[in-house]
Amino acid sequence: MKPKYVGYFNEFGNGLNPWKMIATHAIFDSSDLTGLKEAFEHFGLVVVRRVYDKEETQRFYELQKKFCGIGDEDIKRVVSGEIKPVVGGTPALTEPGFWPLIVNENTKRIVAEILPGVPATEFGTSAGAHYSARGLHRDFPQWYKMPKSGMSLERPSDTSLRILIYPSKQGVTAGTFGAVPFSHRRDLYERYAKQLGIKHSFDWFEMHRDLIKKAVATGDTKELDEMESNIDWVAADPGDVVLLDSKMQHSGDFITGPRYLFTTSFAKENEFILNTLRQRWSTGMKPHEVGYYEYLHANGLASEQLVHECRAYAAKAA
Repeated sequence: MKPKYVGYFNEFGNGLNPWKMIATHAIFDSSDLTGLKEAFEHFGLVVVRRVYDKEETQRFYELQKKFCGIGDEDIKRVVSGEIKPVVGGTPALTEPGFWPLIVNENTKRIVAEILPGVPATEFGTSAGAHYSARGLHRDFPQWYKMPKSGMSLERPSDTSLRILIYPSKQGVTAGTFGAVPFSHRRDLYERYAKQLGIKHSFDWFEMHRDLIKKAVATGDTKELDEMESNIDWVAADPGDVVLLDSKMQHSGDFITGPRYLFTTSFAKENEFILNTLRQRWSTGMKPHEVGYYEYLHANGLASEQLVHECRAYAAKAA
């Protein structure tokens, strides 16, 4: 029997992505953020173009390399196993040079659009070099099982906004990012899965990292291919950002060259977020922690109460 030719679609014949029949994320330009809040709540995944101009992008790129301690050429040493990729580091609390980039005029507008009313604050930054968080996962997974967090996967009343920034040279694709469409809300996922005839449950994607391990160990990629055909991939150019509802099932892409990622985390300054910060402060203060929250407050992104409490914890630690 003559084999079916599948070269038009997928060389391995893994089939089509069923989510390609509908919109699964939104794209905005920083010059017009009208409707951003509604799009973010609906999709949980938004790309915003031109958040950083060329000068800011270059400054971010150079500062990120300096902070991480590795540059473009070091990708070869990472791939060979000579050195490890870099991730983490609470950069905002140790390097004040990041502050005006974290809260430039466009990011302040983005936060104000998505988290209006009650003051919002930034509660956790991370920097990475030549690192990718492979495997579908949710950030802060413990929160979604805590009723007082307001961040249930059923019908959440609050959200945490993750801003993914990919510092890069001009002319180089800054980053590619994957997510399961509508996985930030069970009701939306189930509605659109039913519409598209998708049989996989909302919880099915929890197995992704286990399927990666199985495929590596056995060479059998059938289940993994099926799951990955349901991932929506978006790309960011230098100066763009990806906005992510932290409840989304998401994954980094393969590392094929130098890659830098800086993330910030914003949420409404409710009692749950304040308690999260208090727990961190009670275990010790970072060198520039008070200064960072004073800077946020000066830019409308932290309340006077938060700054007062941060100073009080710092005084105890002194």
